Amino acid sequence: MKYKLDHEAKTFGDWAYLAVAKHYKKFLSHELAVLEDKDPEELHQMRVGMRRLRSAINGFTAALNLPENGQGKKVSKIAKSLGNLRDLDVLEDTLKNKYYPHLPNKEQKRLKEVLYSLEKTEKSL
Repeated sequence: MKYKLDHEAKTFGDWAYLAVAKHYKKFLSHELAVLEDKDPEELHQMRVGMRRLRSAINGFTAALNLPENGQGKKVSKIAKSLGNLRDLDVLEDTLKNKYYPHLPNKEQKRLKEVLYSLEKTEKSL
């Protein structure tokens, strides 16, 4: 049985489907912007969507029959990867905007090397 997101939920299974579909759609709505890597807020919003999806899956486990890749442990693994990327974004922003401008030239050069290394690490994740 296929439901629309505006379908009136009558059973626990209906609510489960609606919750998972809503949060999955929200999570995916940020995918292209995250891949473009121009705005760190997109990664943050994708991560929020993933946490909500994971909560919906865990909360409605009794009503769901998901394939292995859609189960809580797999979703948690993806959420952890997004969290690691977000942590790198926050670290990079802090180093660039809070510390870099106040460092002596020699240390700015070193920090540029660190930022370059962070950039490479982020792309490999």
